[in-house]
Amino acid sequence: MGEPLEEKKKEAIPNFKAFVAQWMDSYVLTNNKPSEIKTKKTILNHHLIPAFGNLSIDKINTLDVENYKSQKTNKGLKHKTINNP
Repeated sequence: MGEPLEEKKKEAIPNFKAFVAQWMDSYVLTNNKPSEIKTKKTILNHHLIPAFGNLSIDKINTLDVENYKSQKTNKGLKHKTINNP
């Protein structure tokens, strides 16, 4: 009809920390028992958020994750501990 098409506005891609906060509220708190919630919060706050917190989730790639796992292994953590969510 000769009218310009409006571009659909893209939502801003959150960083890891913001994504995790939303995931905790929308999924973890409603689907996990209290002990599992506590475990997930501990892992996130002590390990994952310090490592990935400010990165945009679309920028975290396989190499980033493998480097993280390598660093944790070098600090003495066992593979099962690192790989268990």
